[in-house]
Amino acid sequence: MSTPRDLLLARLAAERARLLHPLIGVSAADLITKPVHDDWSAANILAHIGDWDRFFCWRFEKVLEGSAAAIPSLSSPDDRNPAVHEAIKGLTLDESVQELESARAAFLATLAQVDDATLFRYHTMQWGKVKLSTWLFWRGRHDYRHAVVLRRWKRTLKADPLNAPRAVLRSALKAACDDFLVTVRQVADEQGDRKISEGVTLTDVVRNTADGQIANLAQLRALERQAPPDIQQSPRTLSYEQAWQSFRRSYVMLEAMLGKLGDTDFTPPRYDIIADALERLMHEAALIRASLGVRWPARLLRFKP
Repeated sequence: MSTPRDLLLARLAAERARLLHPLIGVSAADLITKPVHDDWSAANILAHIGDWDRFFCWRFEKVLEGSAAAIPSLSSPDDRNPAVHEAIKGLTLDESVQELESARAAFLATLAQVDDATLFRYHTMQWGKVKLSTWLFWRGRHDYRHAVVLRRWKRTLKADPLNAPRAVLRSALKAACDDFLVTVRQVADEQGDRKISEGVTLTDVVRNTADGQIANLAQLRALERQAPPDIQQSPRTLSYEQAWQSFRRSYVMLEAMLGKLGDTDFTPPRYDIIADALERLMHEAALIRASLGVRWPARLLRFKP
């Protein structure tokens, strides 16, 4: 069964995948130069989110070292955001994406040092008491609020897959995979017999997702005039453990192939293939969440590209 900590981590991963998905199909030029609001670009927003992950990472570290009482009050995000914007506005798109990813990695590494007793009890700060689990929830909500704004902003643009930057597409694929992996982990203790929908088990979901990735690999290799991947689609008799091996291997191969492509290589066929792979992961993660019977926002129980 999922623990409260597991569900918070799954929510965090789901919100991150939903944050990056609206940026698929937006050109690098638009991500850098078209304001989302005021003079904040989409690239600025990604680095800004990374900065807030680092800020909360620092807060967790203060608690771990026994200095919770020294954590100052923050009455409004606007107390920090102008200075943050000044510091990040010169970053390139690749640097902004890297900051988003590295800051989240640091945040999760620090969180891993926080045991459940520390995470779910109240801690006294200068300004009152708070549970660290509340901070974890806030990180996911921060992603969600920016995702709403980015989706609205994207509707004002003309999507341009010919210029889809690799850094964003790669980061979105990784976030979608993390969403899938963390969500599957919620039912992994029940192994592959868990019913996800009528006539569909967890083993079926993992196997079908792996098969989809294998098909995507074959499509990409065909465009490169290469031989099909040295991995075959799965028979229905595949066990849960074998399905996972197929998923992991096909995902690693897909990510490696993506890493070999440059920004100018993303013509519509290649772009559509990668987008199909990451959207499949998000779709399956949403189906699994819907089967858990826990209280999730309705928007995270379905996926619409």
